[in-house]
Amino acid sequence: MIVDCISENNNSVDESQLACCAIANLLEAASNMTLVVNHGCVPLLISALDSDSEAVQREAARACGNLAVNADLCDLVIHQGAAKRLLKCFQSRNCECQRMATLALSNLSSNLKSHSDLLELDILNLIKTECLASLDPKRFSDKETARFCILIISNLCGTKDNHDHLDTFFGKSVKWNGRWFTCKQETD
Repeated sequence: MIVDCISENNNSVDESQLACCAIANLLEAASNMTLVVNHGCVPLLISALDSDSEAVQREAARACGNLAVNADLCDLVIHQGAAKRLLKCFQSRNCECQRMATLALSNLSSNLKSHSDLLELDILNLIKTECLASLDPKRFSDKETARFCILIISNLCGTKDNHDHLDTFFGKSVKWNGRWFTCKQETD
């Protein structure tokens, strides 16, 4: 059974990667989500995010990202501790692992209930670093990862409660097209 292959304890890394990949593929169809959850895959997928293999991490992150599209299952993924592990995967040097971790984090951030968890984990500093790196022509940066980072920022902007965090992220002045613009604070 696929579920038994997720853990690397009794299986090879290749088997674990293929199991996570198969489950991620199943989760692309909303009709399969309940089946996957009922078979106890969520805790196993989240544990797989801690694998030494970046290939296993990548597929586990993709599966978590697919689950996070569903608001109720997004809560489950958050409560199982995925956010902290996904941030660790986001810091990987493996481009594909980073991409899938930021995909999952962008899907998690679409749920307002996840915002406090993500902000407590200091996600904004990692995102800012990645976004700035994507602007540096001398540094390799995956454009899809940068796009998912921008989606996370956009999702976090969705509630006024986060604006103080985002003020720190954006700063008071912004340089655009060689000109500096000062962000004005509106008063009531």
